[in-house]
Amino acid sequence: MQNKSNKNLIQIHVSQLKLGMYVSELDISWLETDFAVQGMPMNSQKDIDAIAHYATHVWIDPLKQVTLGLTQLKSIHPVGQLQQTSALKSISPPQQSEKKSCKDYPKINSAVEEHSTAKVLYSQGKTAIKNILTKVSERNEVAIEDARGIVNGCMESIIKNPDALMWMSKIREQDEYTAEHCLNVCILAMVFGRHLGLSEKEIVRLGLCGLLHDVGKMKMPNEILNKPEKLSASEYDIIKQHTLTGYELLAGSANFIPPIVAEVAKSHHEHMNGQGYPFKVAAGNLDPMVRMISLVDAYDAMTSDRCYSKGKSNTEALKLIYENKGKQFDEELALEFIRCVGIYPAGTIVQLINGDVGVVIEINQQYRHLPRLLMVRDSNGEVVNPYYLNLIEIEFGDLSNQHLIRCTLKNGAFGIDVSAYVSPVF
Repeated sequence: MQNKSNKNLIQIHVSQLKLGMYVSELDISWLETDFAVQGMPMNSQKDIDAIAHYATHVWIDPLKQVTLGLTQLKSIHPVGQLQQTSALKSISPPQQSEKKSCKDYPKINSAVEEHSTAKVLYSQGKTAIKNILTKVSERNEVAIEDARGIVNGCMESIIKNPDALMWMSKIREQDEYTAEHCLNVCILAMVFGRHLGLSEKEIVRLGLCGLLHDVGKMKMPNEILNKPEKLSASEYDIIKQHTLTGYELLAGSANFIPPIVAEVAKSHHEHMNGQGYPFKVAAGNLDPMVRMISLVDAYDAMTSDRCYSKGKSNTEALKLIYENKGKQFDEELALEFIRCVGIYPAGTIVQLINGDVGVVIEINQQYRHLPRLLMVRDSNGEVVNPYYLNLIEIEFGDLSNQHLIRCTLKNGAFGIDVSAYVSPVF
């Protein structure tokens, strides 16, 4: 691995590589590869695939980026679009036709326009999921209609623009982990389903699976569930029973609950290599929705602060998912999830090459490394009156390359609390 001393270099995941970018450094030494040179432009999809064979993350040099004409820029499609058909085939149940087409969901509102609605939905959703979990704990009752209300409300907002609720899922309170985790998995799962082009009916079902996947934890001993430190081996064995307990609660409900919801509760900790729990199920027997919730559940857990550990950054979590594709996670779905979330999801704090700091407001679907930002700090770390900056303008020459993103920062960097910018700005 090389010394990343050049401040102009920008770290990205290999799934974010696009034609015209110049790869200056890899996360391994160039000497460990078959490349004859150390540094190369991405002139073709073959070049991108060759880099991805060796590296997980790369450092690109924006100053050496190949300048493409406007016509060429418009003809370049995201990697996710080029490979979406293959991924959808992998998640379609065997009885469905492989000719199933994916649905395209254009953004109807901007993230700014959708934010006030998303804020209300998230607040109402968190209250509702707390009540649902309380009923499970006290009465062994699953309030399925309340759950459907949460999912349907979130669904409408996500179809219009997924970035607004993605932002809300970044705002967390440590003492409300279980409720927030259930709601976040619901939201992220539906955003993922939208990305994959699933039908609205399938997205709603996927959201319901995400919302109720952990209901079994409500029947686990509180002293273990809320333990402020890492669990012992024996305690972990007890917690693992939440999968079977959740399955029994959902499958035995007096009200109709789609069978897949109970199946996801039981199997979301199974792995593709058959080393998960509770039954070490082989990959061929794992429903596509189980595989999707497994990914989303792991991602949200990894990026959440717990009383005994700090959450990982988005980049760190995606790297772990990438490293475990084909082992813990479905390989094609893992790659699609990385493309869906992107290296700069809404709510992420970023620092530009020029030193200014902002928060990602909205992802640009075609140029995912150039999101729309809300700028909140100058290059000296001083507070500024928030203003919007759309990095897509770099592609058209209206902003310099000094406005490219240098790195992501954790919530709290420069004293920035993402939740502080929900109400005053939007």
